[in-house]
Amino acid sequence: MKSKKFSKLTTKWKEIDHTADVGIIAYGKTFEELFENAACGMLSISYGNLSIDANITLKIDIDEPDETHLLVAWLSELNYLTLTNDFLTHTIKNMEITQSEKSWRLQVEINGTQAGTFLDFYNTEIKAVTYHKLKIEKKKDRYECQVIFDI
Repeated sequence: MKSKKFSKLTTKWKEIDHTADVGIIAYGKTFEELFENAACGMLSISYGNLSIDANITLKIDIDEPDETHLLVAWLSELNYLTLTNDFLTHTIKNMEITQSEKSWRLQVEINGTQAGTFLDFYNTEIKAVTYHKLKIEKKKDRYECQVIFDI
């Protein structure tokens, strides 16, 4: 799968209104594209279109019982890296999502940089990725998900 820069993907997701929180609806033809676009939406809300050097590569491997738990775990991991390690993601690449009888697995590489402090860069601090109104649906020829973030 091709690499994607999160700041250039605003047509693959949209922000939605939610009382006291913020949410997105993301789209994708595959689960990989859907999960990448959801991440792009969340990171854009969090710290926008920064010019970021991609000098660090991290590998992420997550196993969860189903696709909704996998989506929350994936977005939560990115948010954790941003808030606790001041890691700003630039590129998401080589994402692979597989399903077995007992679990869903996501493997991906992200490129980014270590910021001096995340507080210098963020637009909106996302405290948590929630299960509130979370949904993943197949609609015609694409997948769609809705995610609400606690801010």
